Amino acid sequence: MMKRARVPNVHVRRADFLLADPHSEEFANVRYVLTDPSCSGSGIVKRVEQQGAEEKATPERLAALADVQYRIVSHALSFPNVERVVYSTCSIHAEENEEVVARVLASHESFELVPVLVRWPRRGIRSEALPNGSCAHLLP
Repeated sequence: MMKRARVPNVHVRRADFLLADPHSEEFANVRYVLTDPSCSGSGIVKRVEQQGAEEKATPERLAALADVQYRIVSHALSFPNVERVVYSTCSIHAEENEEVVARVLASHESFELVPVLVRWPRRGIRSEALPNGSCAHLLP
């Protein structure tokens, strides 16, 4: 798919990202990481309609998902030469979005949010823990 899109500098791997050693020579040139971790899927209309009881967004499930999401983004920030990390979910829950970002920023003070989709009129949910307008929030 990457060849067809003529994107020669993207390397797709099928593996557990949390097991990747950021200090491995293999990842020495990693500067950008796109994270799209597992989430509740609450922003996908058809998925929400088809979810069973075990997949509903209970507080416990959201907390567990947010913990994994936090670990993935934190791991992405641990790559020595990383310059930019993108965090993306298909969730409408603040627990999986703004709250994860706020938690990551609180524990990784050398990183900051940068404005994205600056012309997009809808911003994230207002949070005292995040600079206004720094998260894009796209609703289905």
